[in-house]
Amino acid sequence: MILADEDAALFYRAWGALLTWVNDQRKIVPPFPLPTAGNPIDPMLATKIRDVVWAVDALRKQFLSENPANLGTAERELVASWKERVRGRFVILQHLQKHSIFMGDAVYGVRGIYSPLAMMFSYVPIFVEATLIPFRDVIITDGLMQSFGMQITFGAGARRAFKEQYNAARVAGRVRTRLPWHDDPQLTLPEPRPTARKKSSRRAPRSRPVRPHRF
Repeated sequence: MILADEDAALFYRAWGALLTWVNDQRKIVPPFPLPTAGNPIDPMLATKIRDVVWAVDALRKQFLSENPANLGTAERELVASWKERVRGRFVILQHLQKHSIFMGDAVYGVRGIYSPLAMMFSYVPIFVEATLIPFRDVIITDGLMQSFGMQITFGAGARRAFKEQYNAARVAGRVRTRLPWHDDPQLTLPEPRPTARKKSSRRAPRSRPVRPHRF
């Protein structure tokens, strides 16, 4: 239900570099060292930057074009794939051996990064706000999920409806386990353009508690 350690490290290299660069450009929060799995950024700060990253996709494209962090091909391909993200509110219905079931307009099988989602959300079903992103041929989140501040309980009718929606998707082979769901033309990366290296000074509202993966 989680990524291999080397894959999780790859994700954080790419994600941490993108967050750091966007913050350098927009000065969203005070400066911070380049985050790593062992030296994470505060989730509250990461959430503020993340909201800008997903709201202004031109920043992600510029990051790929300029490649200011000198990322390798694997990291850049990963960032390029995030154009296929899905943001919204989901019901986490249940945790299976391979993935957790997220239900929104469609049904998704989602993996954790370092921590199984079952450890973070042991009581299901539960409503969350999340951004689902591709990691190669599986789906993960961006590591920052928000749950409602008050406990929402589901009656027998709601639980039955959720189960029926999931079963219908499963029988039809429509549980989405990768993004994009339908095969796409191969991603093409923009060639980095040379830029003069210069020192940069590092320096949407949160209404619900943040439950991050390990960041």
